[in-house]
Amino acid sequence: MGPSVVLPSYDASSNVHETLGVLFLANIFVAILFAITSVQTYIYYHQCAEDGRWMKNVVFFLWGLDALHFAFSTHTVYHYAVSNFTNPGALAKETFSLAGNMIVAGISDLIVTFVLTFRIWKFNTEKTIVKVVIVVIVIASIFMLGSDIAVPILALRGSATYLEFQQHYSWLWYITFGTRAGVDLIIAASFYVMLHPYRSGFRRTSSVIRLVILYTINTCALTSVFAILSVVLYAAIPTSFIGFATAMQLPKLMLNSLLAVLNSRKRMREIISAHDSLAPSALSRPVVLPTSASTRSLYQNKVPVVHHEELRPMPPFFRPQEV
Repeated sequence: MGPSVVLPSYDASSNVHETLGVLFLANIFVAILFAITSVQTYIYYHQCAEDGRWMKNVVFFLWGLDALHFAFSTHTVYHYAVSNFTNPGALAKETFSLAGNMIVAGISDLIVTFVLTFRIWKFNTEKTIVKVVIVVIVIASIFMLGSDIAVPILALRGSATYLEFQQHYSWLWYITFGTRAGVDLIIAASFYVMLHPYRSGFRRTSSVIRLVILYTINTCALTSVFAILSVVLYAAIPTSFIGFATAMQLPKLMLNSLLAVLNSRKRMREIISAHDSLAPSALSRPVVLPTSASTRSLYQNKVPVVHHEELRPMPPFFRPQEV
């Protein structure tokens, strides 16, 4: 989630559906995504026992951050909609839970991005372009985390209202969410470039690789769309909570995307191994050629040839995370 989650100043004439109503619905979607995250976390520990302890600890820590993010989001809604139901002026000030929500979201996004970046690095650690891509992603991610930490401090400083904060620091919203969208697109493009060469002559293996490529692109595209949408809505309707509501979903979407990728590896490894293992056995079978020279030559031309590049090793994408 981007850093400058700046709620608009409250106006008594504002439509309640565009303020508290939007915030309430956003928290419902956050709760649904948290439930999906919990299920996927359980599936991960059930199916990915081969991963190292470090990776398992990272997944558990991310789940804990996700639970904390949900708790902060719920408290924010409760504070504005229930505790201060008769005090509209409370909407002009940031709560500690909203500040915590931003910081937790920033930490979660950083870790998820680093895990995906590490998997990109595992593909090829020697190419210069890979190193450049990783450096760009790391620098952009650290910048976004810095914004997530700085904005709550700026918003809580002194007696400034959300409106005053928006007038001076709203540019952080646009830069950060634009950066988020760019990083997601870079990750999607990187996985496409890395996985594309692993497509082989075996139909099922190539289908699995294409499926992973499409899934990765669609997943990163979804988070990019939400990041861009939050910028557009924040700029178009500054007096509404809809931009903030869209931003609340981003950490949940990113974590669910990572867990879905991790949980899909075992099944895809089984498919690739089952079908690619047929090639050596097929090649090892003895071929009895006819005695006639002309017939033998014609028969040899019909024997299928499996090229070396079709017998590629298992892509690093599908291997267990050792660290």
